[in-house]
Amino acid sequence: RIIIGSRNTVTNERAVSELKRRNPGTDVTALALDLASLESVREFAKRVAEIEPIVDVLINNGAARPYADPYTQFRTNYLVIRAIFY
Repeated sequence: RIIIGSRNTVTNERAVSELKRRNPGTDVTALALDLASLESVREFAKRVAEIEPIVDVLINNGAARPYADPYTQFRTNYLVIRAIFY
């Protein structure tokens, strides 16, 4: 099973469609995930746990995003990733 998470749900759905087109029968799900929002991260983690109780591999393909506020940058680029697992 592949679970795709990103802020842009339109892009998510395009990725799901493309994966399924190229690999018929692939089990792919797209969920909204905004790493700048701890609430969004918690909701994403909750939904992932509901559909897949064990995550074997996590691929974090997002680039570190610069923010004017150093705390926001640290929270978004570091702490939120850890929140997914705890």
